[in-house]
Amino acid sequence: MTTISLKLPYPVSANRYWKTRVIKNFAQTYLSAEAKDYRKQVMRLAANFKTVQGDVSIGLVLG
Repeated sequence: MTTISLKLPYPVSANRYWKTRVIKNFAQTYLSAEAKDYRKQVMRLAANFKTVQGDVSIGLVLG
């Protein structure tokens, strides 16, 4: 079994991740700039890893 360790930054809260705007009585929900930055950080960190095939086990440590 191969072990891969990936340390991610703490995510943006849900209240700051999504934004909503109303234009002509139409509500539109979209990603905030902060959420887009977080996604870019995670994608940069994960880009160094190869695709994993087969069973996967995930362990989380919050600190």
